[in-house]
Amino acid sequence: MRGYNMLALALALAMCLQGFAQRAHCLETCPKESLLFQLAREHGQYESVVVGRRRGELFDFTSRQSGAGAGPGNATYDRFIVTFETYKFGDEHRLALEKHLPSRPSWKWEDRKNDASKYTTDFGVVRLLAGTDRESLIRKIEGLSGVKGVFEDKDVRSLHRLGPTVNDEGSAGYRKAIATHLGEKIDYKRQYHNPGREWKKKQPNALYQPEIIWREGFKGQGIRVGVFDTGLKENPKYLKNVKYRSNWTFQPTKGVDGHNHGTSSAGSIASINPECPSQAPEVDLYTFKVFTDDAVSYSSWYLDAINFAFIMKVHMINVSIGGPDFKDFPFIEKFRQLVANGVSIFCAMGNFGPLKGSINSPSDEPYIIAVGSHNEYFAISDYQSRGMTLSQKPYGYGLVKPDIVSYADKVFALNQWEDCFLIQGTSTACPVAVASMALIASTIPEEERYRKVTPASIKQFLIEGADRLDYFSMYHQGPGALNLLKSYEVAKNYEPRVSVLPSSIDLSSEKEVGYYWPHSVQPIYAKGMPLMVNFTIINGLGTTGYFTDAPRWNPSNRLGNKVRFQFDYANVIWPWQGYLGVYMHVEDSASHSTGIAEGAITFNISSPPFPGEKRGTKREQRVSIPIKLRVIPTPPRSKRVLWDDFHNLQYPDAYVPKDASQETHTYDFQGDHPHTNYHNLYDELVGNGYYVEVLSSSMTCFDASEYGMLVIVDPEMEFDVEEIDKLYDDVVNGGLGLLVLGEWYDKYIEDKYTLFNPNYRMTMHPAIMGANVPALNRLLSNFEVAFSNFSFDATLELSDTKGLLVQDGTSIAKMPPKSVLFEGTVVPKGRAKNRRERMNRASYSVPILGMTKVGEGNIVIYADSSAFDEDISDGEEFEQIRGVFTDFVRYASEGVTPSWIDVGTYHEDAYAFDFDNFTGQSRGAGFNALSKSEVYRYMIPEENENLSREKLKLLSKPLQCFRNAPLKYQPDRSDLVRKRNNSLMSWMEWARKRLIMGTGGNSNGQDSSPISSFSPQGSEIAQEGTQRPTQGDKVGDTWEPREGGPGLSGGQVFVFFVVVLAAVGYLYSRKRYQDLRAGLSPRYGGGDKSV
Repeated sequence: MRGYNMLALALALAMCLQGFAQRAHCLETCPKESLLFQLAREHGQYESVVVGRRRGELFDFTSRQSGAGAGPGNATYDRFIVTFETYKFGDEHRLALEKHLPSRPSWKWEDRKNDASKYTTDFGVVRLLAGTDRESLIRKIEGLSGVKGVFEDKDVRSLHRLGPTVNDEGSAGYRKAIATHLGEKIDYKRQYHNPGREWKKKQPNALYQPEIIWREGFKGQGIRVGVFDTGLKENPKYLKNVKYRSNWTFQPTKGVDGHNHGTSSAGSIASINPECPSQAPEVDLYTFKVFTDDAVSYSSWYLDAINFAFIMKVHMINVSIGGPDFKDFPFIEKFRQLVANGVSIFCAMGNFGPLKGSINSPSDEPYIIAVGSHNEYFAISDYQSRGMTLSQKPYGYGLVKPDIVSYADKVFALNQWEDCFLIQGTSTACPVAVASMALIASTIPEEERYRKVTPASIKQFLIEGADRLDYFSMYHQGPGALNLLKSYEVAKNYEPRVSVLPSSIDLSSEKEVGYYWPHSVQPIYAKGMPLMVNFTIINGLGTTGYFTDAPRWNPSNRLGNKVRFQFDYANVIWPWQGYLGVYMHVEDSASHSTGIAEGAITFNISSPPFPGEKRGTKREQRVSIPIKLRVIPTPPRSKRVLWDDFHNLQYPDAYVPKDASQETHTYDFQGDHPHTNYHNLYDELVGNGYYVEVLSSSMTCFDASEYGMLVIVDPEMEFDVEEIDKLYDDVVNGGLGLLVLGEWYDKYIEDKYTLFNPNYRMTMHPAIMGANVPALNRLLSNFEVAFSNFSFDATLELSDTKGLLVQDGTSIAKMPPKSVLFEGTVVPKGRAKNRRERMNRASYSVPILGMTKVGEGNIVIYADSSAFDEDISDGEEFEQIRGVFTDFVRYASEGVTPSWIDVGTYHEDAYAFDFDNFTGQSRGAGFNALSKSEVYRYMIPEENENLSREKLKLLSKPLQCFRNAPLKYQPDRSDLVRKRNNSLMSWMEWARKRLIMGTGGNSNGQDSSPISSFSPQGSEIAQEGTQRPTQGDKVGDTWEPREGGPGLSGGQVFVFFVVVLAAVGYLYSRKRYQDLRAGLSPRYGGGDKSV
């Protein structure tokens, strides 16, 4: 054994010596002043932390970082971005690919002739030519040394500005919507924040009063602002300091704006036109034309422009784009690198409002400053997209967004004809916020800017100076409305620090009910799903920060001791910002308790020193988040409703078509969550005394005896056999109610929804059509319930005041004995030129609503979810269906028969739709021309439909109970962090115990690593900086190794760690050697170190 030990030690020392020799050689021969070194010297502590990423498996639902952003499709125009681990000149990257790839013409390197082409880059664009085996070639490229990933060169989202004429948010309809949301009649104008003085409407400067700061000699001078947009008018008369205009599109122009969007964005930052002045008239403007005059852009244009922004050393960037694709990895990663280098990025929230859960990417990223809009009454603009962010679903909860809202609702701005005109949109709000922060940044002495003008400090200025708006949720307004003068006071006294958004949670105050919606409208209680909140950590101490101890719950009263907390977080906070996911459970022993649980979450954040500080000096801050929770006794079973969110699938995890043809967008991307597009049902049920909880783990993770009913809405995912068996037992023997809202499914018209997506430059086929009706039928087969392939529009009158409207829904094909069925009057969709023509045709009836009792449980089946979807139904339809969903819930949960039950038809025997006799006049004129074979296409989907290997890979999730499940269902929760937990053991200590004690696995055979960022999934969490639970134990848990298992001797453990340390030293030195060769050296003499 001694001989083996000595051999291993000698090998380790040799590896170390080789690595250090290579580094020493490069230190003599490699360029010392790389691009990023120059930027670091200019900006201070802004080093690019380049984190490599290995492309994950397709559609891995345990991590946001993996999977493609679109469903499977056949490429028709293959142009891809190849990202590299190091910066080199384009020709060097091309030669490296040519050396290892098959000889062309299977692929072609595309030269990009723009202002960045003479500098080093970390990506290239290749085109895969016709006839190429695309998947094989991509795998070869991904497997090459030095390649980080291969991604589609996408069409970059859309501009976020509306036209000058949009419905006034002060209209009666908007007032009524606000009143409905609050549940009372209110005076529209009096409900909003009053600035306390008279000010000229439609002029942001009149509200913000920048002249007070101007009188001190500051007007934005010395601050470099980049505008990524459609370019800029040539020789603008009313823009004072245009330092550089660049063009990244294929249009033969030097960044000239032929669209007007770019000019108005620049004007909203720095205009000196007296009719539409801006707050920072003396900033240095750098315009990047990344959109053509037709508003077309591609990821590669943006990536080149971002690399060039490094060279221009800008402090801030205005980005007026967005889209629902939060998996555009190269695009998002490049923004992350830009922020890591100290550039503050402001991005428009999007104009999908007032729909909740409609925030666009990249504004949903924690390190981006997302900007929303308010109007002159200090109400959130109707068109503004709302949070929460959805990329964390279903395992966690979304972040609070926007980060600020500014006045940009029908305001005057500069146009390309040098006039002022009225505009609105979140892409107008964005440059208004940029102008405010550029003005404030100019007041900070230049020698202090390296630590006081950072992406973290700028966001802190905005948040700490904001005015909170009455009645609007934090997921709609963020911290509130921008207040320039208050933010200026914050900046004058600013020292780098750590802050959190939201800074506290108070669910006990009636005054805060609106702000903390949806968490505030119902209390928490024992034996329920946890309350989930996701905090954004803003680290002003440095680019990189670390949790030096685990977050702890520190109760301050008796009831606080009855609440148990779990945490998800990445141990490394980068760049400048991170997250803290919190799961709050009330202990079973408090099932009869009532009152306010109080306490605080505390943790320590530390960062390396800023440049100029003594090396080794560690800056550390204790952070405290006050928490107040309203606790009540566990409600009776009949009043508890469980909403299944686990089986929903949304874009961009896959291409899922919209649920109704009249929707304005193509993809189903709002999450089908009770806090987003079904918030109206959430508010209705809570208002009627029900308690709504969300199931974010599989159906095996809840106790059916605690709930009156389960709601399944428009599911796209597959159901596991265990889930099917458990649900049947829960309903038949356990008395659980079941409410299912189906959706259209017609595999015969799949070609109609096959489309060419310019984002991915490929033909996309739907992952599923509307809802996964075959999976639903498998789930319901034990109940003798089935949906058909039908897809149609229909109406059902239940009473004089209540009715239902089916919009592209399905029909009920089977129901068990003793069922009541309700037939809707329908016309097949797509068989007439327009909706009016379809509705005027002779029609027929099919069942769309069924109600029955199976065993001990009541079941409600409805053929369409669109009627209750806020995104689809209009106000008139909402008035008609008001209360119908509550009627469904009362019947399923409590057995209360609705007053309109007589409208239906009772069936003593089992019901099956008679497709064989679906002929003649009974089926209506719309179907008279169909043959019997054509009619059969509307029958029940085949039993094994969508069960192919490819479909199951896409439509299945792990059958597991995550942190979002009740404590008793989580695997091995004896080590739960609660109250005052000890600090996490180090990685080395964990490894030592694991080697000595054996596998260290938990009872389920899963990895029990205490630090998830050391696993492949966890490392992606550390990169991403958003709440992303993974399988197994996580950061925030204590860990004890399992007893038993083979042990190792002390000598073996010693040799193991010597080899590990030597390998790490060799790899580190090798990496330093490669980075220095490529011109990626970090800053010498201090600052954060590259990760």
